[in-house]
Amino acid sequence: MYRDRFAAAMERFGVDAIVLPVWSFPPVLNGDRGQTPQGALTFIGSATQWPVVVVPIGFVGEQLPIGMQILGQPWSEGQLIQFAYTYEQATQHRRPPPSVPPLSRT
Repeated sequence: MYRDRFAAAMERFGVDAIVLPVWSFPPVLNGDRGQTPQGALTFIGSATQWPVVVVPIGFVGEQLPIGMQILGQPWSEGQLIQFAYTYEQATQHRRPPPSVPPLSRT
């Protein structure tokens, strides 16, 4: 029923994808696990069993990364990848972690 309601709403309003945050609160530093309330919004993709792609949208607090998820209907992976790639190229929000060396192009 959950999936059917999402599909009906998306079809009614001509929506190709739904964009929402991954978490409803800022991330925590490593070692601080269990210090914040539950707030993951990834259950929507899990409950519908539809494809989701996650992209970085910036940083909060002590420069901790945050992301958004783009949820699409079944078999929309190609379109979701296009949305994600276009967004990432336009915003350039991704920053490699300073503790990890760059990948080589060999």
